[in-house]
Amino acid sequence: MNAKSPSSRWRLALGAFALSLVLIGVFTLPIEQWLGSAIAWREHHPLLAALFYVAGVAIGTPLMVPGSLLMMSGGFVFGLVPGAALAAVGITIGATLACLAGRGIARPLVEPYARSNAQFAALNMALDQRGFLVVVLTRLSLMIPYNVLNYAYGMTGIRMSTYVPATALGMVPGVVLFAYLGSLAGDVDSLFATDVGSGATGRVVLIVGLLAIGAVSYVIHRTATRELKKQLAQNADDVAD
Repeated sequence: MNAKSPSSRWRLALGAFALSLVLIGVFTLPIEQWLGSAIAWREHHPLLAALFYVAGVAIGTPLMVPGSLLMMSGGFVFGLVPGAALAAVGITIGATLACLAGRGIARPLVEPYARSNAQFAALNMALDQRGFLVVVLTRLSLMIPYNVLNYAYGMTGIRMSTYVPATALGMVPGVVLFAYLGSLAGDVDSLFATDVGSGATGRVVLIVGLLAIGAVSYVIHRTATRELKKQLAQNADDVAD
């Protein structure tokens, strides 16, 4: 078995560190209390709550706050449909801000490397030719983490007029999934608080529904990843020629 490359070890270490921070936050911070207070405040100030949530997601996204937590919070506090809609707006704004930040800060630093890197050149060529499709596919695929991808696009030549709507469209399945999971949180608590006789059917429906969501998400990811690799391979051949 081949040893992992330094870059692979670095990615694994970074992922483990990020996961550790999330777990520490979940088990040490009063997240449930904060969300409960947010629900109570939302009932008295629905419009302001929606605006603050969108702003929070838009700010949290460039700061690398896990998008799953942001989207699940929307579903928990606002419910599935409003939560998904608000999360989609906030996520798109945040992704745009991160891309602009990457374009202003990181792009000048990586341009010399990008000019001599075949894979990066293939990605740029694919974006020039089929930019909207490639952005949508990268959002549907899990090849590159969402928060990292936001900054990575700042290093490419993608136009914002293409990047923004493609990002909004490509994030729809993920936003709906996590908002739905967040909206289930209160129902799960009440469901498992009931006795077995009255709650058994509901539990079966819940588990089957979650399994179905997982299966659909996997199919979307695999299909998008396969198509994305095909698009990049075609452009890699063009670069080699």
